[in-house]
Amino acid sequence: MEVFSTLGIAGPQKVQSWNAILRGCADAIQVWPRDPSRFDGTLIRQRIGRVTVFEIRCSSVRLQHARNYPVRPRAASFQVLLPLQEAFSLTHGQSNGATVDEGSICLIDRSRPYEVVHGDHLRAIGVEMPSSLLEPLFPRASRQAGAVLRPSTGSARLLGALLRSLSAELRVSTDRPLPIVMARSIAGFVAAAFGEPDRAVRQRGARAQLEPYREYVESRLRDVDFRLSDVSREFRVSDRYVRLVFKCGNENLSEYVLRRRLELAAQFLRSPEHAQQTILTIAVECGFSSATHFSHSFRQRYGVTPSTFRRGEDGSL
Repeated sequence: MEVFSTLGIAGPQKVQSWNAILRGCADAIQVWPRDPSRFDGTLIRQRIGRVTVFEIRCSSVRLQHARNYPVRPRAASFQVLLPLQEAFSLTHGQSNGATVDEGSICLIDRSRPYEVVHGDHLRAIGVEMPSSLLEPLFPRASRQAGAVLRPSTGSARLLGALLRSLSAELRVSTDRPLPIVMARSIAGFVAAAFGEPDRAVRQRGARAQLEPYREYVESRLRDVDFRLSDVSREFRVSDRYVRLVFKCGNENLSEYVLRRRLELAAQFLRSPEHAQQTILTIAVECGFSSATHFSHSFRQRYGVTPSTFRRGEDGSL
């Protein structure tokens, strides 16, 4: 077992010492404390075969992992973190930030950039394992990186209990380390927890994003040049994730945009404020680049042409 700490180090040198400790244990790490004058950190770790179990206690910091620090890159690996005290926020790759509450568990792919921000008195238990150990058991591991598991499934609760037990073992003074054979078992718990409910976890996270995504689309509804990539860029996620979010609303992004543009056009066609505008002008104002496309789509949805709808000869809205 190894213990690293800034306790006893002169105040001005604590942050520099802590960064050196972290970079010695994990490449490309840098922290920025909220209050350098009051900063302290302690790291306890123990190897179990190819798995490293660690507990970290730290004052409030912003921690970044990036590939632009001048260090020697290590073998690709994954980390699993469980906050025992004090929640933290995690931004992984290009994804939106997520809150990791006490009792929740997150998965980090250390081949990609990420950022962790937390307040004072953080205490977290974690395990790090090489990709070559986890991915044969969990081939989708890299796609689940950044995911946060709540203790809502049996496999997640079992993984949480295992991590807490490992934390307790770190505090037991013994000359007999845990058996190396346990490394694969630990990886198996991780694979089961993040792999078994894979679809449900992603859907719950995506569903929570549906309203903010829709609000952004509403703000761009009248933009003829609006594209799916605009949403991806706005929320710093992949196109694939945007599609997943809108799937939670039972229509894809294109269907949602078309429906809302047609509904807006229908309002304009019946509005006295737009009575003097041509149908083509209304179509363009509602985000349509082609009068033909607008007329065809409008008739498919409302059963009549825009001009007939405008005269109020259909009785629909």
